Amino acid sequence: MILAIALLCTLSLVLRFSFLGEIPGAPYFDEAETASNVMCLSQQGTSASGQKWPLFAELWGGNWESPLIIYPAALIALVGDGSIASFRLFPGLVVVLTIVGLFLIARELSNLRTAMFAALLAFLSPWSFVAGRLFWKCPLAPLFVIWGVYLFVLALRTRNTSTALLSALAFSLSLYSYQSAWAQTPLVIAFMLVLAFFQDRQFAKRLLVIFTISVPLACLPVLILAINGDLMQRVEDTSVFRDGHFAGLILFLQNFLPHFSPSFLYFSGDTNLRHGMGGLGQLSWLDLLALVLGVPALLYSRRFQRPQFPILGLLAIAGTIAGTFSAALTIEGIPHALRANGMWPFFALLGAWLIAQAPIRPRIDIALIAIASCFLAWFTYYHFAVYRDLSRPYFDDSMQKLAVSEDPTRWQKIATIEYPYVAGYYIMHYGQVSCREAFEFITSIRK
Repeated sequence: MILAIALLCTLSLVLRFSFLGEIPGAPYFDEAETASNVMCLSQQGTSASGQKWPLFAELWGGNWESPLIIYPAALIALVGDGSIASFRLFPGLVVVLTIVGLFLIARELSNLRTAMFAALLAFLSPWSFVAGRLFWKCPLAPLFVIWGVYLFVLALRTRNTSTALLSALAFSLSLYSYQSAWAQTPLVIAFMLVLAFFQDRQFAKRLLVIFTISVPLACLPVLILAINGDLMQRVEDTSVFRDGHFAGLILFLQNFLPHFSPSFLYFSGDTNLRHGMGGLGQLSWLDLLALVLGVPALLYSRRFQRPQFPILGLLAIAGTIAGTFSAALTIEGIPHALRANGMWPFFALLGAWLIAQAPIRPRIDIALIAIASCFLAWFTYYHFAVYRDLSRPYFDDSMQKLAVSEDPTRWQKIATIEYPYVAGYYIMHYGQVSCREAFEFITSIRK
């Protein structure tokens, strides 16, 4: 069983880093903007806008890029070729490290078998697969939330203050990553502190002091950015509360439930093919089988009053619910897999916990591995054959085609597009010029 799960995880790992430059297709403008900042940072220590060693790199339209992506990716730029495939390695690695954290959490709160299933569910997840193949900051939020949880659990078991501080740091870094963490992280921290009070009241008081002081202090720069920057205008424009608190609460509840619909989770997923695959749900067939096996086991077995590994189950449910908030608080694209991307790690934990409730029998294990294998086979075909073509309209390749064409005016045309940082990436990478030369050219053309 363990060897079969390890083999499936390894196959999925290989697929995650295959054909990154072709599927998805040409860089989305978010990816190109980030790559432009990263290339400038690696060449001359500035953002694309010219800011020296920025904490947050400016993006077009008042948004910002996280230091947690531009600085690590700058190392890739130093040794890579500047292609979008080389940059897409970074989010893939981030997702894999998140899965490692999931495994460690499940191992800490259950047993090896359950931890292996948590890793398998995460590797099979179309949600995590798509998120890890685009060069953007979104996968960073689940990474730091999951490692924050793991370090918290470890600190609680060992009563180690240093580990607790590392947990607080990880949670703080999640708030620097992607805005989806702004709702999920405080809720997960609150749950973990309540859990600590039930398990070890004395140490929980120390944890409360550590988190109350360290997290706000560590997050001061991002709080200042959020309050003073143009980003809050974007938040206000998309908030469910823009028409009043009561109307906003009703809309929040209406937005919350679609993220748990069978259609979204198991059959069609997010219709935006930068967030999902369209013909597949956000989760795998193995998640569905875990639900079919686990819920009846919880309801009808003699262990109903004492389910296996209850803390793992509570954590999975709490994290999944918390992960929905960022998407449900907005008015766009509901259900929204990208803003709710904090859900997928906790769904993996939930599925593993549900599998742990079912009796351990050879026939059940064979069925689990068979379903996982069939899904991986279908998923591989669908992603690399069907999704490849379906997703092309979501990744406009006209700019890429122009950059590699023989058109003598191609660089002038690229320099005049709406997003100058996107133009900067194409001119730097395909024109083989430096950051300074690219943006001096863009500025001269746009005057």
